[in-house]
Amino acid sequence: MAKATTSQFSRRGTYSRGTVRCPKCSGAIHIYKVTAVGEEFSLTCRSCGARSFHSPRDMSVEHLPERRAKTRAA
Repeated sequence: MAKATTSQFSRRGTYSRGTVRCPKCSGAIHIYKVTAVGEEFSLTCRSCGARSFHSPRDMSVEHLPERRAKTRAA
């Protein structure tokens, strides 16, 4: 049985998540398809239910480690 090296387990994929702030309650609204947004898009806040328009310039993008135990097949 071959011994697994630590470099095999440290290579995990990442995903991008965009975040904008709700103008009414200042809650974070997460966007999981960052590349699919247009010049102007609208989102509903989960906290207060307000719907507002946002620009991609208002969005901050975070790169987070992959959440899945098994990665997607290419």
